[in-house]
Amino acid sequence: MRKKQFNSHLYLTEKFVFTRSDGWVVRSLPNNYLYADGIYPTKICPEDLPEYYIEGQYYKRRGYLDAKNIKQIIYKPNMFFNHAFKDDVLLISYRDTVDVSVIEDYRVYGGQIPYFVKAVKKYTGLDMSQIEQQIRDKLAWFKKTFPDFYELEVGSWVYEP
Repeated sequence: MRKKQFNSHLYLTEKFVFTRSDGWVVRSLPNNYLYADGIYPTKICPEDLPEYYIEGQYYKRRGYLDAKNIKQIIYKPNMFFNHAFKDDVLLISYRDTVDVSVIEDYRVYGGQIPYFVKAVKKYTGLDMSQIEQQIRDKLAWFKKTFPDFYELEVGSWVYEP
């Protein structure tokens, strides 16, 4: 059997398609196959992916994002609203760019952020200490600023990178 190639950093279980009769609908492939970049049909199933493809919610669909081949990553916490990570974003680039304004190839939002950061630390040689500190700072700010919401959302969970 031929070894499968993984030419995409993102594989999704569904894609959005616009039809004249129904407007936007969600489509999935038979046999549990995935869409590369959420667009292109493949013959790749979730179990075919290497372990460094991290399962989660990406672009409002279940999918798998490559945590190994990242070149640059930036965490942008939102310090205005009463949510732990809901309005935060990780900007991810798989390119060797220097310009911070073009770093973004993909985005990771919300509660997926701490888990994805942990996977990036595990599978890459990137120094994640600054982002880990930003996450700790965000949680400390959230606890101080919105203690009731902190108790509801975070409770006894502790961020351990």
